[in-house]
Amino acid sequence: MFLESMITEQLSQNLVDVIVIVISQINLMLSLINDMFDLQSMARNRFVAKNKIFNPLVTFKFITDMFTP
Repeated sequence: MFLESMITEQLSQNLVDVIVIVISQINLMLSLINDMFDLQSMARNRFVAKNKIFNPLVTFKFITDMFTP
């Protein structure tokens, strides 16, 4: 993604922090939209669950990084 490639550039730490926040918000928005599509599929009895390995440590780190100044 374009924003992720910007992090590798020679940018100030403040700018990198802002880019990380923007990326996090984009990912949260995508999750929200996917959840809405899942709910719509459930309402139409067309929902197919995906068996995906869930790593709570990765999720916890993502959340704590989002709120760490």
